[in-house]
Amino acid sequence: MNHIDELADVQDPVWEWLAADLNCSLTRSTVVQPDPGTCRTALRQLRITAESRLGAIVLNTGGILLHDRWVRVYGGSGGGPDGIPGITEVNRISQPADPARRPEAGLVVAHDVLGGAFVLNGPEPWSSGRPGRPGDVIYFCPSTLTWQTTEMDHDHWLDWLVNGGAAGQYREVLWPTWRSDTAGLSPRQGMVVHPAPWSAEFKEGYTLPVRRPAPLQVILDEHVASCVRLGLPHPGALGTVRM
Repeated sequence: MNHIDELADVQDPVWEWLAADLNCSLTRSTVVQPDPGTCRTALRQLRITAESRLGAIVLNTGGILLHDRWVRVYGGSGGGPDGIPGITEVNRISQPADPARRPEAGLVVAHDVLGGAFVLNGPEPWSSGRPGRPGDVIYFCPSTLTWQTTEMDHDHWLDWLVNGGAAGQYREVLWPTWRSDTAGLSPRQGMVVHPAPWSAEFKEGYTLPVRRPAPLQVILDEHVASCVRLGLPHPGALGTVRM
C-alpha cells in the first residue's frame, strides 16, 4: 500500500484549480470544511492520489453541495452525524484500511435529492450488470429505476456538474419551489415524491405530485424494493446514508 505522504503530498495542486472552478461556476456550490486527519485516512483507504480530482476532493473537502444543494458530492471527512457523510461511510469501507477491500461494483461518489446515485465504475462493470466502461461515471435514475451511463470519466463528469450540467438533466423533475424545499433538507435527507417519478401517474400528470422530506437511506431502500416489485434488474448497492 502506498504511504499516505505519497498519496497526499503531491506537487500538482489539483485542488487549487478545482476550487477556482467552483468559485467561478454559475452553479452555486458549498464546500463542506474538512477534517484533515480523517481526509488523509480516507485517501489511504481508497488508495488514490491527490493528483486526481477524486483524490483532491477526498483530501480537501468534507463534501461539496452543488446545484443549490440538489447534488451531494462526497468528500473525505463528511460533516459529522448530522451532516453530509464521508465517502468511506457511503461505500462502507472500514477503518483501518484493508488492502483487499474495494467496492465490488464501483464507488458511489454522489447522490441527488431524489435518491439518484452517481457511481464510478470499477474494473468490470458488466459483471455486476452495470453499463459503461471501467472508469465511467454511471447514474441510477429514479425516473426509470435503471442504470444509465454518462459516457464520461470522473474528470469530465465533474466538469459537467460544476458547469451546470445538472440543470438540464433534472429539468423534468424540478418543481417551482425546489430551491427553498431543498435548502431546508439536511445532507442526509432527500425528497420522497408520490406518485413515484417512474410511475405512469407521474409521467402523464394524472395526479399532482406530493413531495415530502425523508431520510435518504429510506429513499434508496425504496428504489431497490421498487425494482424487486416490478421485476426489474436488481440495482445492487446504491450507497449507505444512515441518519
